Amino acid sequence: MAGNDQVLVKVAATAIDHLDRVLDQLAVYGQPSTSITFSQPLKQHVVTNEMLEQEKKEVNA
Repeated sequence: MAGNDQVLVKVAATAIDHLDRVLDQLAVYGQPSTSITFSQPLKQHVVTNEMLEQEKKEVNA
């Protein structure tokens, strides 16, 4: 990080729209920017409808 007023915030967003909502909330404090870094290489796997439905429930809770 370089420049003035730099802050690193780690966010575990569940989806892009979730990340958008987090960024909207942070925008009150300044213009946010994002970088996505995976801690490990992603394994290929299938996302099931059950996983998506569970995520929707958690986001709306």
